[in-house]
Amino acid sequence: MGLKLNLGCGANIMEGWMNVDIKPGKGVDKIVDLDKAWPWKDSSVDEIYMKHTLEHLADQVKSLKEAKRVLRKGGKLTIRGPFYNHYSAFADPTHKSNWLTPYSFYWIELYVGGFRLAKRQFLKSTLGKLIPSPVLAPLSLVFGNLVQEMIFELEKM
Repeated sequence: MGLKLNLGCGANIMEGWMNVDIKPGKGVDKIVDLDKAWPWKDSSVDEIYMKHTLEHLADQVKSLKEAKRVLRKGGKLTIRGPFYNHYSAFADPTHKSNWLTPYSFYWIELYVGGFRLAKRQFLKSTLGKLIPSPVLAPLSLVFGNLVQEMIFELEKM
């Protein structure tokens, strides 16, 4: 099995992964500032997991381009973060941007390209669980706090 990166891991240490964070911590394998050039070689990574990481970075497009660069063809990128209009998106003063919506993949394609959308998942809030899934996406754009988090699984083409 090849290299798997858990970027911005914080205390979320994953067995079998290289756990990467901006600061030292228990279980952190490598200290990296993801706002700078990433230290991995082109096409050297099989999988990247970014849980509540992307929204803390200064230039998300640049970071996604770095992810594309280091992933091998067929490699998987998982992005998990707060939904753009959920209160948690605004509660953390270190968030640089909140843009995860049901349609974020289209912006990733426009500005980064080279990925196939393998999966899009909503993590519904308590209120959102009352809304049927087929109408959740459009309603979530109008009414806040229906969706707590978004998860995108992308495959590098």
